[in-house]
Amino acid sequence: MTALDRRAGPREYLGYWVGTLPVRVIAVAAVVMAWRPWATVDTAGDAVLPGCVAAFAVWAAPALDRRPSLESAWWSYRLLRHRTTVLAGAIVVTAAFGDPAWWEGPVWRGCWSPTW
Repeated sequence: MTALDRRAGPREYLGYWVGTLPVRVIAVAAVVMAWRPWATVDTAGDAVLPGCVAAFAVWAAPALDRRPSLESAWWSYRLLRHRTTVLAGAIVVTAAFGDPAWWEGPVWRGCWSPTW
């Protein structure tokens, strides 16, 4: 149940959200650790994009429990069906293009150099 159907009451929908809360928290934590807003966000305007990405992570984190044969082959349906893969790929790409963290700095790299 990824969307509120007419068949599902508010209690079932709330139970679904509570049941998927750990997955959603882990997804937002992964986005925050990949983006590192404490190093990249300076103004409130800069925080809009990370906020939207965190909202996407909250939506995309739980697995889809609907049958894929019921959907069309359009891109919007493919994104809906493969949203967890898109989220994981976006987190990896964001972390790859970001600056290295403080523990990956020159001091850490110097410890493993052959001249040490």
